[in-house]
This record gives sequence, C-alpha cells and structure tokens, in this order.
Amino acid sequence: MKTNFIYTLAVTATLGFCSCTEIEDGTPINFDEWEAPDKIEFTLNHPCMLHSEADFTYVREKLATSAQPWTDAYASLESSKFTNLAYQAEPVEWLKRLDQANWASKHPDYANYTKLANDAAAAYQMALRWKLSDKEEYADAAKAILNTWAKNCKGIYRESGSLIDPNEYLIAIQAYQLANAAELLRDYNAWGDTDEFKAFVAWMENTFYAMADDFLTRHNGTTDHYWLNWDLAQMTALLSIGILGDNQEMINEVIQYFKNGIGPGNVNTAVLHLYDDPDGSGEKLGQCQESGRDQGHAMLCCALMGYFCKMAYNIGEDLFAYDNGRVVAMAEYVAKYNVFKPEYIDQVPGGNNDWFSYTRTGFPYTSYFYCDEQMDEPSAVELRNNGAETGRGGKRPIWDLWYGHCKKVGMPAKYCNEFASRLRPDAGPEQYGGSGGALDQLGYSTLMFYYE
Repeated sequence: MKTNFIYTLAVTATLGFCSCTEIEDGTPINFDEWEAPDKIEFTLNHPCMLHSEADFTYVREKLATSAQPWTDAYASLESSKFTNLAYQAEPVEWLKRLDQANWASKHPDYANYTKLANDAAAAYQMALRWKLSDKEEYADAAKAILNTWAKNCKGIYRESGSLIDPNEYLIAIQAYQLANAAELLRDYNAWGDTDEFKAFVAWMENTFYAMADDFLTRHNGTTDHYWLNWDLAQMTALLSIGILGDNQEMINEVIQYFKNGIGPGNVNTAVLHLYDDPDGSGEKLGQCQESGRDQGHAMLCCALMGYFCKMAYNIGEDLFAYDNGRVVAMAEYVAKYNVFKPEYIDQVPGGNNDWFSYTRTGFPYTSYFYCDEQMDEPSAVELRNNGAETGRGGKRPIWDLWYGHCKKVGMPAKYCNEFASRLRPDAGPEQYGGSGGALDQLGYSTLMFYYE
C-alpha cells in the first residue's frame, strides 16, 4: 500500500483546511518512505480494538453478581432483534449508497447499504453476546454473517472504476462495526488463524481501504465541502481494519492523519475552538466542527471520534489525552449543549428550549463559514433554511464511552456523565431511531464502557 499525504499544521479563524498549508517545499509525504520517530510499532494483543479481554472480565464479574447498571444493559442485549438466532444476513453483490433523486430510476437498489448496516449491527451484537455468555451458537451466528458478506459481496459499486456518487464514501461507517465483530471472534475456535478469517480481512481491505485512503488524501477534489463525520467514517475504517489485519502501516497512517491531516479529521480542525466552561466546572469546552450545522451530526461526530480514540487507546496511543484532552473537550461541549432535563427522558427531542439543562444564551461559540454556509450560532431546535431539523437533544447511546473512559483515567467529564445518566443503561442503536443513521453507532456503551 502506497499512500501520499499533504499535511496541514495551521488552523485559521474560519477553518484551516479551507486554505491548507503544505509542509516544507509542499511535496506530498510518501508514507512508504516515512521514517521514525513518527512511525510507531504498535503491540497488538488481540482482542484490542474497542474491547480488551480485561474489559470482558470486568463486565462478566459485574453480571455474575447481578450488579447494576450492567445487568439491565445485558438484558437489553439479550432481547435485541439483532441477537435473535433466527436472524438472516442479506449480503448484496455491489454496495450502493446513492442519492435517490439522481439514481433511483436507474438503480432501484440505490440504498442497499442499509442491509450492511443491519448485518454489521447483528454481527457485533451476536459476538458481544457470545463473549459475555460463552454460548457458542451466538459466535457461530456472528461468524456466518461476516463470512457470507465476504463470499458474496464484490465491493462498492463503481462505473468505469470510479464511485458514481460521493455518498458512497459514507458506506465506510459500517467498516469499524464489521471489524470489531471480527476482532471479538478471532479467538473463537482459533478462527483468527484460519484461511476463512484471512479471506474476511482481505475482503475488508479490498472493499474499504482504497476508498477511505483516497478520500482522506483528496477529499473528492475539494478542501471546503465535506464535514467532520465524513473524515471520521474513513478514519474509523482504516484504524479498525489496520488492527484487524495487524497492518502497522495503515494504523500509523490514520493516527498521523488525526494529528496532521488535511481535513476536519485533524483534531485541530475537528475541535475548532476551546473555551473555559462559563458555569465554572473548571473544564474546557471544545467547539465541534459540526455544531453550527446541526446537533445530530455533532453527536455522530462524538460517537465516531469516541470509537476512534478508544481503538487507538487500546493499542497504546492515548488520543483522549492528546493536546490536553482536546477531543474530550469536544465531547463535553456537545453533551452540555444537548443534554435534556430528566423529566423529558421519554419525549421526542427537538421541542421547546425549556427542555434543556443549559440555555443557549451565552453558550460559547465562534462564528465560521463552511460548505457555503455562514454559521453564527450553535444550531437550535427550530428548522433551518433548508428545512432540516437540527436535532438538539437527540438520544445516541454513546456517552458512557466518554464518561467511562474519563472516570477510569481520572479525567473530568461532567457533561458526558450528565447525558449518560439520562440514558443509563443505554441499549442498541436500533432503539434510538428507525432510520439507517441510527445504526452509525454500535450502542451498549453502558454495558461495555461504564466504570464504577
């Protein structure tokens, strides 16, 4: 694998990647020639992606004593439609995520990626249930899902060798979910040593690597259009596949992108500005690159960034603490702005401003222009000009990932804990929305990340 990069080190008052600065003489870095000290050799003690064996030992001990909130969280996993052994995978020959208006007449299966989203959720949840119960039928079911995709899917749909719609890049969001399921299963009857496992890893690399690498390198030929969640979709794909396949080059590539990349996945542009918490918590709040766009995407960014940093942490790279906890400041910012009062737990988000624990008035924010929009305030609950709801207060099962990690390592996370407490124990993603976007996160953050 040969990868070229142009790194940016500057962040402007708007967005740094709108006018990237190249290093030295502007020559792209050839990753194959990249030398130490930047290139790191990671020790991969599998399983070491989102969950380690120590994590499973901790959760099993809690379940053995019927401790809460783990017991209720596990009961939710047991009752999930995705852990029903009658579940059947639906692999497709060519994956598509195409715009309906432009492509539906030519491609009736224009959005068949949702089949992968469902099957990735099922594979992960089945694998999780096996690891916590030792019931082999769940491992067999999860493995069957992964194998049938590797055997029957030829990749992401292209014409003349090229993607036909930029939305196809977002299929990468499912890659980290598939990889995490496979990572959990690699020690099931030594599956990780089999040709079948190697074939699955090869399918993951062939399906997702070139696409994700191309996007992070070129951004589809633009520097000021694609939002943070697009970068994070590719970044979680590359890191998870790199860990799954013991690919040191891929791991190094994407961790360096987090620190020095050309797009919003660079932590300095993902987290645009830092503020002292005006409510006196003593914490820093970090403005998310999508907070002026809408809150649904801002929270999605917290989900994907959390997964990315957790996977890196489990192989020895502490990105949570990087730059004085810059990503934690982002999670705290988004959590504080979106956390709703306890009495509205059963309500649909996006209602009256009185629903929320913290007022928009005086909320720290710096205006910026991006993607042909001027954003002068954090998106609110009313409709924006294009008719899209901003989704303030949306419920995503991600916050105990942030709070659990921060508590374990002694970092403050007041607002992540406050939001997590509204949902604890959270459940599978399918219980927080009926659209395909609900499956962009794995869920069960209380079960697997909460720490007492």
